[in-house]
Amino acid sequence: MADWKPAERAWRAGVLARAEVLRTLAVAAALEQGCGVGSDGSVEAGSTAPSRRAASLANRVLTAAADAERYAREKQTFSRWLTGSLLEGAWANLHGAEAYLLDLAGEDHVRGQVPVVTYEVRRYLRPTDPRRVAVEARAAALRDPRIQLTREDRVLFGAALRGVHYRNAVAYMKVRSLRNTQIGFALVFAVIAVFLGVLGATEPTAISLCLHSDSGATVICPTGRAAESAGDVALVELVGLIGAAVAATRAVSGTARPSAPYSVVVGQALLKTVLGAITAVLGVWFLRAGFVPGVDDVDSQAEILVYAVVFGYAQQVLTQLIDRRAEASTEPPVAVPGEPDPAPQSEP
Repeated sequence: MADWKPAERAWRAGVLARAEVLRTLAVAAALEQGCGVGSDGSVEAGSTAPSRRAASLANRVLTAAADAERYAREKQTFSRWLTGSLLEGAWANLHGAEAYLLDLAGEDHVRGQVPVVTYEVRRYLRPTDPRRVAVEARAAALRDPRIQLTREDRVLFGAALRGVHYRNAVAYMKVRSLRNTQIGFALVFAVIAVFLGVLGATEPTAISLCLHSDSGATVICPTGRAAESAGDVALVELVGLIGAAVAATRAVSGTARPSAPYSVVVGQALLKTVLGAITAVLGVWFLRAGFVPGVDDVDSQAEILVYAVVFGYAQQVLTQLIDRRAEASTEPPVAVPGEPDPAPQSEP
């Protein structure tokens, strides 16, 4: 029996529960084939060749389940979170245990799993994939209870299931890469925003965001003063952040709950918000230079700040591609006819 204790994340609880189920099924299947259970919980082979083979497979399931539990109980660090090593290591071991169990379990169990494997294969593998073609044909034949389940059937279903798991792993790796890219760019833009704020505070005239009124006789600055001050850039960035946060809230609320074990929502919102601070500064800068068509009469501090909000919100134009990729990442990797499997030469 596993040493159960509260899991700090939902995926950890799922891994621990699934590992216990696989362990129980493996031991039960081994006992049916004449094996025993040692004092250390491992499966001991009987005197026959089938029982020795069953013991070997069962112990592989137990080892994979134990490794999955170990990953689920490991302490999460930033580097592990960034690479997804704990989550992916845990589920890779569970998937391996499931494949071993198909080879070990009795005929009733495998026949019960045939509809599940067929559904997963149809969902994730191309219609022309040889594994899908063979699985569908064999599943149709096995509907007849008179057709006996063969050793080749177990190998076929196990190989097809590994193909499904591999395709999912590649798709989820892309989602993780997108999340990490978003966070990376957000950090870069945050550094730029801080640099602009510090430069504006120490050298107010270096990044002047003050505008001349329509008459040209009055200078209007973001802080309301008649000359550049240390708070101009910081205030515009803050107001731009507000506009970007509104845009980020709207974009994120329209993103469906991701089916992948990684969420790109946080990185998406963080990138939009930080970028909004920079686009607000650039937008007011363009206003000062007269590069914004149709705008030639800014007469008050309030108007400058309103434009800063608009320019902060306008980062949405730059991040639309990111929004589309984030939306696409919430969908499972459904097979498309004619689409090649990713890197098939590397598939286990």
